[in-house]
Amino acid sequence: MKKPSLPNLYCKKASANTQSKLKFSIEEIVTSAILSVFGEAGYQFNVDFETKNNRTYCNLTFSNEYESGFNADDDLGGSIGDVASFACRIALWNLGGENKANPIFILDESMKHLSEVWRGNASELLKAFCDKLGLQIILSTHLNELLEEADNIITVFKKGDTSFATSNMV
Repeated sequence: MKKPSLPNLYCKKASANTQSKLKFSIEEIVTSAILSVFGEAGYQFNVDFETKNNRTYCNLTFSNEYESGFNADDDLGGSIGDVASFACRIALWNLGGENKANPIFILDESMKHLSEVWRGNASELLKAFCDKLGLQIILSTHLNELLEEADNIITVFKKGDTSFATSNMV
């Protein structure tokens, strides 16, 4: 069997180190977001890397004290997936280094699967990310509970063939 070259070993070590950092950062942010919306439901977001046929794959799953390795559609009617998807975007953006001036996220019907019970918590999560990371979020939604923490609400309505917008500074 052929021994791996020294540069190849360094690449493998660097890859493993990068995967470890990604795993920690993404799991921490997404699990924190899930806990802030769903409370102490015990959900954990998991990022696992595996190599098959010289290709690296990333598996994203959830676990709790009763089971592990389930995906977002298997539990809570997809609502945990809505929160995790949003938090993953934030986590990946946050890993982007110093080039993060004027970050604006445009979300269309984000968290639309959330039960009414969790929407107030989700609104607080959106506000917390904005305050902590200096984000601006433009959110298109029909869910009024997600607007509870908004700084500005723009309502768009149609009258005949013309669309109108009103702004309500909160």
